[in-house]
Amino acid sequence: MKYFNKIALFTILVSLFSFVSCKKENTFESLETGQEGPIQLTYYGNTSDRSSDGNTILVFSDQDVYNSVVEQLQQDVDTWDDAFVAEWGHLDDDALNDKEEALNFDAEKPLTDFENQYGFNSLRKEYLAAEEAWMNNEELIDANDPDLDPRFYFDEADMSLLNTKNEIKIGNEITKYVEGGYIKVLDGDFDKLILINAGDTEVLNDDNVLVRISDDAAARGSSDCTWWTRQTDNDYYASNKKMYRILQHHGYSWKAVTKAKLKSYKRKNGRWKRYRTNLGVGFHAQFYSGGVCPTDGNYDLDHDTGYREKKRKTLSKRVRFNGNNHYRVENYWGLRGAYKYGGYNTFKRLEW
Repeated sequence: MKYFNKIALFTILVSLFSFVSCKKENTFESLETGQEGPIQLTYYGNTSDRSSDGNTILVFSDQDVYNSVVEQLQQDVDTWDDAFVAEWGHLDDDALNDKEEALNFDAEKPLTDFENQYGFNSLRKEYLAAEEAWMNNEELIDANDPDLDPRFYFDEADMSLLNTKNEIKIGNEITKYVEGGYIKVLDGDFDKLILINAGDTEVLNDDNVLVRISDDAAARGSSDCTWWTRQTDNDYYASNKKMYRILQHHGYSWKAVTKAKLKSYKRKNGRWKRYRTNLGVGFHAQFYSGGVCPTDGNYDLDHDTGYREKKRKTLSKRVRFNGNNHYRVENYWGLRGAYKYGGYNTFKRLEW
């Protein structure tokens, strides 16, 4: 099953390049995790060589279970972080950040606990390591921001459920996220996934392999309407303080996920750290569900989130629209982020 052209195929090959490995015996087995229920940890690949856990993958019994786990993890993170702020929020921002460092407070502890429960090497762990290396410098080099890496275009709770190859199995379908979209193995055959990771292009023509890559990833300027896009910019809004604004829309065949996000940093002792302060974020989106954006201004969905406001180091306002809608956003007009930080209200449109 194919939904790509030559440009998109090239994008797939570039996206998979870092994952290419030698072909091994195409066998897989379930790990003895001691876990029962709708979530399992599975290993695929050469069962005689487990030198790397990059081939472990979380398996969810169905989409509803996956959705509920993501939502519960995010809720648990919010509850955990809110409790910290409730106890220490009377401190000014600098003192609050010092207290957090002194207590070695892990704002994402519910995600850490989940990963440890399953012994899972998640994409989130890899993102945190990349961010730590990026921050450990006198200057934050924007080009090295891990949030610009398409592998990390997900919220923290989502990354806790993806392996380091951006893979997950839900029901009988394996999904692998790549730059500009995703590849699905519809029959759950791990042998096909192994071939994909080895750079085999013939398997992409299999009827049980769905490839969905946005042409806009390679030629954004040629289209006024897209289902897969993301932009990041930054603002040195105060001395030694920097804010990153993110605006993103990803339209899948089974859902659309739209978000606005802030990441707060402060330079201290010659390096940068995440910095907790008052943040507010929201967005206004106008979606089309067809293949192209019409010119009559008749949107299929008009959605305004209002602001979400917390004292955080990073804050997202994310909305998931379920269903087979293929929502697209229009250049400039389709998505507008709203941000509060440092006493400022700023706005950002998604444009290309």
